Amino acid sequence: MRKKILALAVFAVLIVFSTTAHAQNTPIFNVILTNQNPYPAEPGKNVNVEVEVQNTGLGDANNLVVEIAPADPFMLLPGTERTKTYTKISASSSVKVSYDLKVDESAISNPYELEFRVYYADNPTSYLSKKVVVNVQGQADFIIESTWTDPQNIEPGGRVKVYAKVKNVGTGPANQVQASLNSTSGLLIPVLSSGSVYLGDVKPNQDMVVEIELAVDSTAEQKTYPATLALAYKDETGALIQESFSLGIPVVGVINLEIIKIEANFERNILQIEIANKGTADANSLEAKLLVDNKTVGVDYTSQIKATKKTTLEFPLVAEGPGKLVLSYTTTDLKQNQVEKDLSITYENPNQGSPINTLIIIVVVAVIAYFVWRRFFRKKKKKFG
Repeated sequence: MRKKILALAVFAVLIVFSTTAHAQNTPIFNVILTNQNPYPAEPGKNVNVEVEVQNTGLGDANNLVVEIAPADPFMLLPGTERTKTYTKISASSSVKVSYDLKVDESAISNPYELEFRVYYADNPTSYLSKKVVVNVQGQADFIIESTWTDPQNIEPGGRVKVYAKVKNVGTGPANQVQASLNSTSGLLIPVLSSGSVYLGDVKPNQDMVVEIELAVDSTAEQKTYPATLALAYKDETGALIQESFSLGIPVVGVINLEIIKIEANFERNILQIEIANKGTADANSLEAKLLVDNKTVGVDYTSQIKATKKTTLEFPLVAEGPGKLVLSYTTTDLKQNQVEKDLSITYENPNQGSPINTLIIIVVVAVIAYFVWRRFFRKKKKKFG
């Protein structure tokens, strides 16, 4: 009896020893995420996922297959193999494998599980399922669709409203958006607190208009001044994000030509018309035509009339009456412009009457002189007759 009990005990020990030895020589698998690019992944965009398949056991694994089993919102990109086979993964070693995936554009920001299956090549139905977590988060991304100003022509010493239409073309919302416009020139100054504007939350594919009012210093030159439109907002995690865009604000002013004086120079037999540029921009390559009865009677030129300056144009002397002065010039941005000014030609200086008036006076004086002479001659003739 004792011999039987001893034999059973020895047999049991052998079985336990054999089972333990087998367990110690069995591979043990684990799958961990080692890299995600980009992090976080964005809806509608691609992401590369790298995992490490670890054999933490004491036995080697031969002909091992690693298979990815993507589910919504992930989709394997064309050309990326779903399975990878390894001839041998030694005990206490690992291999790395990467996959290119696309994230569905409708995915909301969340951590998503991505499943991997590990099995032997000769037994695919008996697999070990391991999951890793891939973070997906939408990111806001702004562009400027258009810009404009009111007024269109920006003058030194005036005010201008600058408008910028911005659009969120990203995959996530931008929260608590604040827009500001800055210029390092010191000549474009925000009016009161209008240098910045609060836009609130801007969703993907949503656009909004930024309106900022600036005062233009009177010493500003006629050129384009650089400015920066800055957008500050928070993403879905609450992190502060800043984007900036370069703008050019053209200060060109306006041209305002006015007739100041019209007078005749009888010594030179010319008509002089003085015009002034009462605007804030220079008029270049000016051509002036004097029209009487819709006919051109003279043309004069000047290379430039600066802002707040004047010049005198000269034309052939004409009779009094209505006329028209046609002024053609080039603006500072090389555009052609033309204005017409109605005028009335009169000669008010009694010492410088018109040719017609002078002729009339001469005739009248001659007639009076003739009658005086004739009367004097008759009296003298009677006396000595």
